[in-house]
Amino acid sequence: MKGESCRLAHGSRRSLRQNPSRAIGLAAAGLALLVGTIGIVRTAPAQAPAIPKKYHNDLRFNLPFQLGDADRASLREVHLYVKHGSDNWVCVEKALPTKKAFSFKAPEDGEYAFSIATVDQTGKATPADVSREAPCLIVVVDTQSPRIDLSLLPGAGVGAVVRCDVRDANPDPTKLKIEYQSSDQSWHTLTPVSTAADLFPIPDEKSWTGLIRAETRDKANNAAAVESNLKTADTAATQSPANPAPDPDKLNSLDNSLPSADPDPIPARVESRSNKPVPADTTSTNRQLLNSTHAELAYQLDQVGPSGVGKVEVWMTGDEGKTWKKLCEDKNHKSPVEFDLPGEGVYGLTLVVSNGYGMGDPPPAKGDQPDAWIEVDTTKPVAQLLGVRPLMGDKGGALQITWSAKDKNLGADCIGLSFASSKEGPWTPIAKNLKNDGAYRWPVPRDAGAEFFVRLEVSDRAGNTTVCESPDKVVLDMSHPKAKVLGVTAKSGRSLPPTGN
Repeated sequence: MKGESCRLAHGSRRSLRQNPSRAIGLAAAGLALLVGTIGIVRTAPAQAPAIPKKYHNDLRFNLPFQLGDADRASLREVHLYVKHGSDNWVCVEKALPTKKAFSFKAPEDGEYAFSIATVDQTGKATPADVSREAPCLIVVVDTQSPRIDLSLLPGAGVGAVVRCDVRDANPDPTKLKIEYQSSDQSWHTLTPVSTAADLFPIPDEKSWTGLIRAETRDKANNAAAVESNLKTADTAATQSPANPAPDPDKLNSLDNSLPSADPDPIPARVESRSNKPVPADTTSTNRQLLNSTHAELAYQLDQVGPSGVGKVEVWMTGDEGKTWKKLCEDKNHKSPVEFDLPGEGVYGLTLVVSNGYGMGDPPPAKGDQPDAWIEVDTTKPVAQLLGVRPLMGDKGGALQITWSAKDKNLGADCIGLSFASSKEGPWTPIAKNLKNDGAYRWPVPRDAGAEFFVRLEVSDRAGNTTVCESPDKVVLDMSHPKAKVLGVTAKSGRSLPPTGN
């Protein structure tokens, strides 16, 4: 994300010491996230801006604050206060004025108000009672992805109408996009009716294949995508709360940090390595897919004091936070750190760091949520090329290619088709990033020849790929043989010419 620096702004040094203004920022601190800061400047009450409310999809984040050098020298401590819902204000951390940021972990989703108090060398706190002042910042923590439900309604004289019901605690209607597929396999955006934002009429029902896809994000940037064939009796909807959307540039992104106006983000990125680059899976738990048990975690150390860093440990849970164990320790305290996971499965990872005196966060305990979830999937999709046959009645020369493909982590556009004159190749693409619809009509180009092999490639979201090829050459013969009677001869006796009767 992009950050906005925070500073204390008052007319004079004396007024600042008497009533130090307070400013905090927010930065995500999770694995595989681009993070940064966002903050506010508090001035006199008459000029105070509206309390900013930010939405965030991670339980952990940082709260930076900024003080001038002269003001840091006059202070003893800086205190961070938090208020959750209707609870009372609680001081959750005290720090020396040399510190530049607080770390906070929300126990659950909800709305959190933050305020900062400064304590001078005489022990006087400003403000004396944070409950009497408005908070510096309100953060709405929302880690749950939206739920999308699609249904087909009678159109009451206007044709087919699709109802799209989005369920979420913090929905963002401006991020909803719905499309339908026409007979030429192209996608077209639908527009809601003016009187009901959840109803979308199909403008060209005759050419509609029945496929509908919808994608959205909530205010906390949690993503969801769903695709369904509403014309079939058994509607097979692929509901993926935070699956990469059909357009990877729009939804397949790990940058779920808060928006800000500052162009300089504060990086705190953690990446994982597998056999080949794979897109991260943005599920309700921010799960990332790997196709290897050997992984690499990159990290950044901040706020290191005079004693340096004592330990950097990677802790792992394989049972949704019920139990934790130390996976490895980075003895060099230098990013990245490599490790091996037990095998296929879903794992949560958390970094535990301490200073040279052993002070730092304790190891995660039962019920703690990890910094990030990952899933190891090394199994290739199960796929079969069922047939390649000419389409009868198609005078232009077209083939119907059919297949079956199954995998627990198939993406929205997981099918690729190609052809070659020999099994050794080279292979020429027929179509890429197809939906797993099981069939594709291929208008064969004139320069493709009359005989060739066909290849099917199926890739899951972890990067595992299965390749199937036609065992024999496919022969494309669109000719229509005809016969002409030349005459009939008797096998015994003699043949007489036609009588004309």
